[in-house]
Amino acid sequence: MTGTTLDELMAELADLDDPKRREVNARHGDDHGVNLTPKGCTSPYAPAWITEIVRRNEG
Repeated sequence: MTGTTLDELMAELADLDDPKRREVNARHGDDHGVNLTPKGCTSPYAPAWITEIVRRNEG
């Protein structure tokens, strides 16, 4: 992620967004638009971690 800005990361994630997947995930209590690959596999701390890593790389 060296040199990756938050805007670039968010744009890449937006490209992965799938409205059908978002609908399924919403029924399960989250708002992600990607497959959240099996239950418990994606850490709930991942968004905060990604934001922090990007912040560190920008500075």
